[in-house]
Amino acid sequence: MDIRQKRITSKSPMHIVLVADDSTSMRGAPAAAATQAIHAWVNELYVKTRGKKPFFRFSLISFGSVASIAAEGLDVRDVDVQAFVLDGTSGTTNLAAALALAGELLARDGATGAHCPPFVFLFTDGRPSDESGRATPEVARATFAQATLLKSMPLPCGSPVVITLGFGSADDQLLTAIATAPALYHRLLDAHALISCLPDIGTPTVAEGDEGTVGAFVDRIMTGPAGSIRDR
Repeated sequence: MDIRQKRITSKSPMHIVLVADDSTSMRGAPAAAATQAIHAWVNELYVKTRGKKPFFRFSLISFGSVASIAAEGLDVRDVDVQAFVLDGTSGTTNLAAALALAGELLARDGATGAHCPPFVFLFTDGRPSDESGRATPEVARATFAQATLLKSMPLPCGSPVVITLGFGSADDQLLTAIATAPALYHRLLDAHALISCLPDIGTPTVAEGDEGTVGAFVDRIMTGPAGSIRDR
């Protein structure tokens, strides 16, 4: 079956992975807004399933100098969003480590050919940096290499679809290259735009017919949220 035609159902659920920047540049208002956005998004996913059917599983990876898993493969009905708090105190921007960890998480996920491919959403306000906080070409290349490995994973359910969201000092060129397709990168006005953006583009339509397919979800994301800046 064409992966775009797969319908998102309880028998063919979708694993949604959020990779969240919690580096020092996010401290203060950006981290607070990002935390609020995560809470709003998970709640929207829950409401979309009416709290009854396991259409979605959710994972959260946060990163700074290191990457860590805050939630892994949880039924969206079992997610305690109040436990998800970003504070912007995690150091530098080791995006390569976060992408590598996302790959490890999906490799052990156990999804079958009946499942929908996983969707990985990434947001950041800065450029990938080394342990000293330097954003060098070498770090950018290493980050791109990890993204390429993630996107090419031969999972039974299909390779991961990567969506990138940038604001602040984010590297537009790199984030465009990291995304599965250029139209799956959106630059936002600021971190506060995440509050409407994530629930808007990150919540698939669960319905009969074409609206509830993987392809319809991709098309919706490509259209983008109201808070994105198309003319970069």
